[in-house]
Amino acid sequence: MARTHGGELYRQFRELLPGALGLRRPDGSILINCREKLMCDEPLLCLKAYLFCKKRWMEEKLRSLAAGTPYAEVARVLLGEGHILGVCGGRSEICAIKC
Repeated sequence: MARTHGGELYRQFRELLPGALGLRRPDGSILINCREKLMCDEPLLCLKAYLFCKKRWMEEKLRSLAAGTPYAEVARVLLGEGHILGVCGGRSEICAIKC
């Protein structure tokens, strides 16, 4: 399946991702420029941009988020440095990210 349809599935994923992340304007254009470094001044926008753009400098910005910063724990999980606690199945208050 992947050999036959992999390229098409990836194209569809790349096409739908900006809309799913809230990065697509009503006219269809993309809200962000992947080369604009100022967007990483806001952690949530930087996290969304990283999912879409995958730029090395965005990864470094996300790694540098202080522990108490909003979305810092989510960023660490995304970058493979953190983990989702096992109690998330019960929607505990101490979950690393909202389940």
